[in-house]
Amino acid sequence: MAIRKFRQKIKPFIWVMTIAFVLSMGAVTISELKKNVSNGQEYAFKINGEKISKIEIERMKNNIQMNIGQQTKGQIDEELIEVFAISEVVNGVLMQEYSEENKIKVSDSEVNSEYKVLEKKLGKEQLARLLGSKGHTKSSYKKEIAKSLLISKILKTTAESPENRIKLEKEINKLKKEMIISNVSEQYKLFVPKTALENEGFAMENGDYSQKVIYAVLANGNSTEDAKVEVKRMFESRVKLAKKAIEKGVIVEEGLTWNTTFSEYLKGLRTKIGEEIKIDSKELEEYFKKHIKTYKIPATVDFEVAKIKLKDNEAVLTLKAEEIMKKILENKVEFDKLKETEPAIFSVDKYNSIQKEDYLSNIGKNQEELLKKVFASKLKSVNLLVGNDEILIYRKNGETKEVEPLFSENTIKNRVENDYKNEIIEEKLIDIAKTK
Repeated sequence: MAIRKFRQKIKPFIWVMTIAFVLSMGAVTISELKKNVSNGQEYAFKINGEKISKIEIERMKNNIQMNIGQQTKGQIDEELIEVFAISEVVNGVLMQEYSEENKIKVSDSEVNSEYKVLEKKLGKEQLARLLGSKGHTKSSYKKEIAKSLLISKILKTTAESPENRIKLEKEINKLKKEMIISNVSEQYKLFVPKTALENEGFAMENGDYSQKVIYAVLANGNSTEDAKVEVKRMFESRVKLAKKAIEKGVIVEEGLTWNTTFSEYLKGLRTKIGEEIKIDSKELEEYFKKHIKTYKIPATVDFEVAKIKLKDNEAVLTLKAEEIMKKILENKVEFDKLKETEPAIFSVDKYNSIQKEDYLSNIGKNQEELLKKVFASKLKSVNLLVGNDEILIYRKNGETKEVEPLFSENTIKNRVENDYKNEIIEEKLIDIAKTK
């Protein structure tokens, strides 16, 4: 559960979620955050002269810990969370710099609108007390809202096109290379951005490394040490693939994140290997025969289903369902109008081009039995299924029969060739990654 919740693609995800977490019940109070702050200078460090408060770092750590979930508490090294938190705070500062350079702004009215939603939900006095307990004033919290809205706007532009995403990556990386982190508090000296893994000219920063290790712990339930070994192995494999891509003439533009860089090298390497593969017709036909089930065009059905929730009076409801079936067959009521005309009907759903193994939303435990009966029923027939907790009235409206594939058809042959080639490519990539 934790990995599905935590594993979002864009790194500033944690940053955007800060606003929600600040007011959540799980977010710690300002007094609790201060317990984790050591004595000495009041701020954690400076980024390009801007002071970053220790409380901001501690709040980000709390956000991450909440997002990971209590079930992993103690399983993930605190140092990893510390590094990841600082990395996210740095990213937030750089995103703000990026927005200034690209004239992306958030208006006061947008911020006030978000704040008023909270005021309406919680009430002015309760909101003020809650903000105070979390170390915020109305003014400081509005600044947090502005940061969150700003990052959301930036991420929205990157979601609209790959070009915008690449532009963002390159400019953030440029800002990161140019940034100056200074006056680092003793408490955070081990955790500020630096190289964690390096191999053959490729490097992974400690923020990315800590994020990957956390993902590995959540995904596999491994110890932190095992996850570190897994991430290191993954990094080394990607370096081998990138080197092979370079050997084959693949060129990737500079300034991208390490993740995108490796993805681009891998994409180019796949293309190069694919161009080298030559498959004769006999070999292709043998592959087709071996995997013929894959290329069959499956049978499908179109049908409607009306649901009656079962209560204590099963016999009465079954009789009612039979009456409704009769009305449908006699054309006294339209199937898609049943919910409006028959009080016993809980819902009516229509499904098109459904295969035998498909998942049906809104059906639940009875879907396997329902699909068997729908496929076996006659066209336009209306039937009844009394399930575990519901009665289902269904009508088959259309169907297509299973079609055997013919290798002589160009569409089938092209698909087979593509699948076979991809299988060979994957085998070659695995061999490259395993080389010493």
